[in-house]
Amino acid sequence: MAGFKKTLKEGIRGEHETVHMRKDGSRFPVSIFSTSIRNSQGEINAHLGLLKNLDK
Repeated sequence: MAGFKKTLKEGIRGEHETVHMRKDGSRFPVSIFSTSIRNSQGEINAHLGLLKNLDK
């Protein structure tokens, strides 16, 4: 998660792999794609993150 937090803090795009846990406790690999959304003045307005299940 350190890579994802760095992406949010610095407002850059990134892709990071990590492991998530299902409700039943089983774990599965995911890839997190993240980017910051900026306004016309270049200020960060929001962050977008997409998770892809790498188990399938």
